[in-house]
Amino acid sequence: SEFNVDPRVNPDFSSESGSEFGWNPWRVKRDLKAILVTRVLGHSGSVVLRVNRWVRIKRVIGRVFDDVKNGDGNGGSTEMDEVQNQESTGVSTVKLSLGPLITEDAVSFYVCPPSDRRASRSREKENVVTVQTEVSYVANDGTRRYRISTRRWRIARDLSEYLGSMSVEATCILLAKKATLAATELEAEMEEGEDGISRGGNWNEYQKNMNELRFELDNKIGSICRRICDTYENKCEASRGVSKGFADEPNIWALPEHLRNFPKIMYYIRRGPLLGLSFQGSESCSLLRRRFQWMSSPSAFKTSMPTLFSFDSKGSFESLPASTLALQPRRMLVLDQYSMIIIWVGASVSTPEYRKLLDVCRAEAMKLAADRVPTPEILEILQGDSAERWLEARLSPGHKDSRQEQLYDFPSLNSEVGETERIAVCERLKNSTRDKSLREYVTSLLTTS
Repeated sequence: SEFNVDPRVNPDFSSESGSEFGWNPWRVKRDLKAILVTRVLGHSGSVVLRVNRWVRIKRVIGRVFDDVKNGDGNGGSTEMDEVQNQESTGVSTVKLSLGPLITEDAVSFYVCPPSDRRASRSREKENVVTVQTEVSYVANDGTRRYRISTRRWRIARDLSEYLGSMSVEATCILLAKKATLAATELEAEMEEGEDGISRGGNWNEYQKNMNELRFELDNKIGSICRRICDTYENKCEASRGVSKGFADEPNIWALPEHLRNFPKIMYYIRRGPLLGLSFQGSESCSLLRRRFQWMSSPSAFKTSMPTLFSFDSKGSFESLPASTLALQPRRMLVLDQYSMIIIWVGASVSTPEYRKLLDVCRAEAMKLAADRVPTPEILEILQGDSAERWLEARLSPGHKDSRQEQLYDFPSLNSEVGETERIAVCERLKNSTRDKSLREYVTSLLTTS
């Protein structure tokens, strides 16, 4: 509506399943106006990071580059070993150039303790870290702008104190950015070969390297989860659910409440378009990985974690777990994963009499996409169509869980009609994937030594 362009929605269910809802020219026009007029803040920018001398900035990810090593301005990641300066004032300083300054972009930097003993002894005497960021750039009106922010971070004295203040979302996003950066570098290495990554030995090598990357990430996630359980041993045992009636709930309940989402978010990161096996070699997912590296925290989190909404045949709306068990014939689903919005139409509600229900789903999808740049793709998929695999690949294969676990996630199936639907969904999808469900994955993390 902002550009006074009719998106020309599909008038009925006769359009090809898996086709994009809306016009591509509409998306292009909207994105160009947003990028050129409202989103670009300026150019010729730089960022200076200052921290206590006994803290080391290990890596910076975003639209940043070191003038000597990465002068093309494409950004990505910069290792700090060569560009970090230790000043005699007791402040460690890093200065980097910025690419185009765009609203909602972010720069992530990773800090770590020092490796030398002298700096370690200095750290032991301190209880806070002071971090200062100084950004300067030329605004669109030609003036030079400056922004300075100074923060003080309290130092945790032990692991329990650290985990108690841990931000799950921030931790997941930082881990995901490092992993997607590594995946992007693997793609670049394969593309430099004579055959590219789409054929021959290069593709096989790329798949092998991606499997190793996912394996290493799983080990890190599992190590963190087990460390959490060891630290909160009493609380973990009390949270396992026996006394609360959650015996059917996965071992995710073995984690303290404020940390339970950690393995869940990381599961969808490794299964979805950022790192998932089903998306390897996809050009759109390769572009998404590159964009993800400089996304802001809210945008990165929405890209990592899919949300699923349902409208049933009676028009009732509800939020559902992101599980394949939601693919019930009487439902219309809207899956939102920031850069992609999928409308899925079950077989029982694909007739013209449910046209108004489809219009509600379309309106919801357009509402979700309204303020995002680039504009998300919005796909409409009918049950049973080959394009359905792109939805299944973003969901946990909950059809592999036990009946008790399935009914815990979907209480509405605990009826005679629901039981018939549950069996039908499980039978239809039983050979669709060999990936672990969320429950199986979390269980494997907490039981692997």
